[in-house]
Amino acid sequence: TVAKNLGAAGVVFISDAGIKKLKFEGSLSDSTLPVIKMSENVFFELIKNSDKASEFQSLEKLKSQYLKSELVTGFGLNSQYLSAEINLNFQKSTGRNVVGVLPTKSASKAIIIGAHGDHLGRGERTGSSLAKSDEYGKIHYGADDNASGVSAVLELAHYFSNQNKSLKKPMYFAIWSGEEIGVLGSNAFVKSFETQKKSKFSKHFEASLNLDMVGRLQSSLQVQGVGSAKEWPGLSEEVGLITGQSLILTTDPFLPTDAMTFYLSGIPSISFFTGAHAEYHSPRDTANTLNYPGLEKIVGVVKTYSEKLATVSGQAVNYEKVEGNSGSKMEGRSFRIFLGTIPDYSQEGVKGVRISGAAKNSPAEKAGLKQNDIITEFDRTKIENLYDYVYTLQAVKPGEVTKIKINRGSQILELDITPMLKE
Repeated sequence: TVAKNLGAAGVVFISDAGIKKLKFEGSLSDSTLPVIKMSENVFFELIKNSDKASEFQSLEKLKSQYLKSELVTGFGLNSQYLSAEINLNFQKSTGRNVVGVLPTKSASKAIIIGAHGDHLGRGERTGSSLAKSDEYGKIHYGADDNASGVSAVLELAHYFSNQNKSLKKPMYFAIWSGEEIGVLGSNAFVKSFETQKKSKFSKHFEASLNLDMVGRLQSSLQVQGVGSAKEWPGLSEEVGLITGQSLILTTDPFLPTDAMTFYLSGIPSISFFTGAHAEYHSPRDTANTLNYPGLEKIVGVVKTYSEKLATVSGQAVNYEKVEGNSGSKMEGRSFRIFLGTIPDYSQEGVKGVRISGAAKNSPAEKAGLKQNDIITEFDRTKIENLYDYVYTLQAVKPGEVTKIKINRGSQILELDITPMLKE
């Protein structure tokens, strides 16, 4: 990113280390800067044919000069021509959402219950596998993440299909694809739905309940995102009393799962979770590690929430926009700077970084950023992809007004934004 912004024609890495297997990390990252790697032997041949041959008798001498961490002037090479053929193919596949609907005669908004059905396969094509070295290439079974959630949705669909007469609102039961690489399936569903209906998603849906990793209940069940509606805490207290299940409520709706898709679409959205564990994203997440009686209890909890929503005529929960938490990780891991932007990971064909929205009272919202804006420049750095954006978030100074340039439809806007230091 630095080289590109300083006008470099390209970058050549000198290394005898082999090229690592390429993995899809959840975002497309086209760049106008060509990058190649050459072996140390090839590079030294270039030096031998240059005026610097007498100065650098060996590559080791050249490297040692630069590794002293002192300011060193660069040097030119005599005109030599180098060509490289790059065969980098982006492999695409089709993901499929599976959605079933229990309709009612009522014109009320619908309730949607979902879980993601995708996982990591053998962990070879995505960057999120946590397999140990001796587990590489083995099947990542995904029993907790997220077969547990899928089985819960199927049980709930079966239950409510036999209770249709008591339902006063339509119910959608969905298994999402592409969650592990950026909640792509649920995003695609929302966009497709809005295109077909020619209206906002929130005009048709009242609430979303998401089940992601619910297979390892111990004593308490986490209910995340209750800040998305003022009514969730009161409803949760009722559900806890009815079911006898201990619930731990957290307010933050900006979650790394499909629940965030629906919250950003303007509907109250909560997610159920039994906690992280050492087998996460590895071949060790197997069926024998699940707590099946606990999973049955969780189905009962979600059933009770759903009945509180779907068997009453009026709207039970109302959307609440939540302030950005400057300690959260919306922009990614380990950033010290908070802007409150929420990247849209379906970035194909986008030069820049498209955002799904901005958190309430965050620097991004105060600057005027909106859903579907494409960030093309930030702090005088051109933004072509998420990696450029990551660089600027790591380098920008907190508390100082800087410029952010965006594409909004056919408009190009330059806005003032003041980054915050994370709590």
